[in-house]
Amino acid sequence: MEELVEKVVPLKSRSSLLCSLADAWEREGETEKARRGFEQIIAWDAAEQHIDHARGHMYELDNLNVGQLAPQFRLPDIDGNRVDLADYQGKVVVLHFWSTTCSMCKFIYPSLRNIAQEYSEDEVALIGISSDMDFDAQFTWPQICEGNGWKDTVFKLYNVDRMPIEYIIDRDGKVAFKLGGGGKGSGEKVEEAVRSLVI
Repeated sequence: MEELVEKVVPLKSRSSLLCSLADAWEREGETEKARRGFEQIIAWDAAEQHIDHARGHMYELDNLNVGQLAPQFRLPDIDGNRVDLADYQGKVVVLHFWSTTCSMCKFIYPSLRNIAQEYSEDEVALIGISSDMDFDAQFTWPQICEGNGWKDTVFKLYNVDRMPIEYIIDRDGKVAFKLGGGGKGSGEKVEEAVRSLVI
């Protein structure tokens, strides 16, 4: 596949293809290969959106890998209550990035509700982070929305470039799981990840 990238003549097309490949390598855990791909995209300087994408994922490789401390934030929820990630130390935390326009997000909701019912607030905390504010109060856990869409502080802090995304943080405040994409079975993966950390 890498040979195919080299054969693509228009540099912008080559850059686009390498973006897709580097994303796949990152998802498969081939972080060094992904890093080299993202570095090459930046070096080619063919398209601003590709460069931004590559820089975001380089940031993710450096700061958001499993085992690294989760980036801290302190923001008000939609009811005006302060949500400080540091206050959740000692609990498993599920950060759920979503939007009302995200068709795949609906597959996660039943599992999030299961988690909220199954575990006490001392064991597991759910925090919803939405890119838009046009939603009814359908959840019993805190919801954060700054109103800037994809430019919201926490979206940038966690390099969210698609939805849904779930970051599951262990009791020590470290990233334990990064799950995304939605679809059938995605909610069960979130439940399994939480269960493995609570036991």
